[in-house]
Amino acid sequence: MRTGFQQHASRTIAAILALFVTDVIVAQMTPSPELAARLQSRIDVFHKDAKPHGEALKVIYFTPADREPLEGHRERLTRIMLDIQSFYREGMERNGFRAETFPLEMEGGRLKLHYAKGALPHGRYSYPTGELVRRDIRRTLRREVDLEKDYILIICGLCEEDDKGKFIFNSPYYGDGGANHRKGHCFAADCRLLDTVHLRDTESRIVFWEHNGDRDQTLAAFNSSYIGGIAHELGHALGLPHNSQSRREFQALGNALMGSGNHTYRKELWRQRGSFMTLASCLRLAAHPLFTGSRHAADKPANTELRDIQFEAEGTRLTVAGRVKSEVEPVAAIVYIDPAGNQNYDARVWVGEVEDGRFKVESNNWRAGPHAVVLSILHANGEVSKSRLPYDVDKQQRPDAAGLNARWLLNRAEAAVYESDWDAVGEIVRESKRRQLGKAQTAAFESLVALRERPELVDLEKTEESEVFLSDARWKKASVGWGKPARNHYYFDRNIRDGVLLNAGGKFHAKGLYAHAPSEYAFRLGGKWEAFAATIGLQEGVDIAGSGIFIVEGDGKELFRSAKLQGTAYAPIEVDVSGVDELTLRIVSGKPGNGNCWTIWGSPKVTR
Repeated sequence: MRTGFQQHASRTIAAILALFVTDVIVAQMTPSPELAARLQSRIDVFHKDAKPHGEALKVIYFTPADREPLEGHRERLTRIMLDIQSFYREGMERNGFRAETFPLEMEGGRLKLHYAKGALPHGRYSYPTGELVRRDIRRTLRREVDLEKDYILIICGLCEEDDKGKFIFNSPYYGDGGANHRKGHCFAADCRLLDTVHLRDTESRIVFWEHNGDRDQTLAAFNSSYIGGIAHELGHALGLPHNSQSRREFQALGNALMGSGNHTYRKELWRQRGSFMTLASCLRLAAHPLFTGSRHAADKPANTELRDIQFEAEGTRLTVAGRVKSEVEPVAAIVYIDPAGNQNYDARVWVGEVEDGRFKVESNNWRAGPHAVVLSILHANGEVSKSRLPYDVDKQQRPDAAGLNARWLLNRAEAAVYESDWDAVGEIVRESKRRQLGKAQTAAFESLVALRERPELVDLEKTEESEVFLSDARWKKASVGWGKPARNHYYFDRNIRDGVLLNAGGKFHAKGLYAHAPSEYAFRLGGKWEAFAATIGLQEGVDIAGSGIFIVEGDGKELFRSAKLQGTAYAPIEVDVSGVDELTLRIVSGKPGNGNCWTIWGSPKVTR
């Protein structure tokens, strides 16, 4: 409240009231022993007759071809993993669940390690080379671990010390994006100074370089970040998404582990705010096979169907209610409110029990701008079914519930398109018309209906039209970095169903080209067109790790090259193509590899 009390008394009072309301609403973000006890009991009943699977987290120690494991690694990692075990257990108990944690493989009181030797020398590995490490693990440990079935932590001995005492990290350090209750793995980095015994050393310092640049920290701060990083990435391996803390939680507990809490792990040891695990994270772990000790129905798909979903707004509050039908018992609804950008680190989360197939969860919005709500249904076998919907929050922090309800209808229509159920698509479109949606939303529904048609493609060398969308034109060649080329819809198949509509630059595009990098589309223009225009960017909702550089070529000559675009970044472009015989649209990844590079050409057209 730094705006001047006397001049802005009414605004200050309103802020106090808003803060009070926020604290009331965030009650479900903080420990609720009664709710946790009920949910724990339901999970226990589901697994009560199951045979224990006896599995544990497997820890792999990876070294390059020309290096040996780092000094004291096994003893240090034993202390570290036992401490992280305790941290998880403390979080479960604090939130009202049984004081369980993940099991570890142990040998004679020490951590069991599976040693993997790389095929390449130290200099060939770096932060982005996780796939190279995975390849080496599959080659050397195929009889001991299975990346497609096990829960695995990969510690990389890829740190070296130069002649000035500076430590250089060249290690992957992230979780597996495909982690779920059936499998999961993550990467972390080792260092000879990585040890819980240094968590209180606020005097000694370490100078090091990592993928984010140079660092100079106390040993305590370094170990807080790097041991906290192991705990955080392990969370991803166990299926936990990013989520943040409320202001009240920050004051009382510090930072959520799956938010920025990887940098504040155990900082309470030197009287700073440390890290904690949120109610939602612990709830998901309570049903995870490593915590239940059971794989009962773990391989059975839940086949979740959400019905009668309704979004309602009152002030800054957003209420989500509906029904769940599934083949595996649904236990809880978990709602993540995620402002655009920042890789979900600032997403806050609310929990509600699913009772007799029904749920109702109240959440709160605290920031203006574009958002997404992620509705996740947790099942008793640990599976999580989720739907992500974009929406806007106005300057008074009021969410657009009407837009969410329309988006939910679109999701239903997209699901019907996946199954080629055109009767269902038609019924949903009729329902949308009864709701009298806006022009853009109506156009989105109509574009789904249009996908049933197979219109004749335009020959750009012969047509007399003055403008043509390239997604309606015959191409000479087309290739994409993932899936198959697609016109006027986002790529989907039986397994990948991330949406049908093309969305980039904050708007829906009825016309467009799916173009996951690296991609190339070529068109014969015959020198008869003057300009090419499009909106370039990544599909709405993709991970910030994805990126793309968009290139327009005419007869092999580069006419345009964009800066690297990632996240929600986009750009409207217009390029002179006068006299061009062959137009080529290319996209390359803006990084090593092409993970998450879901790039698209929105509304690409030529005019004359």
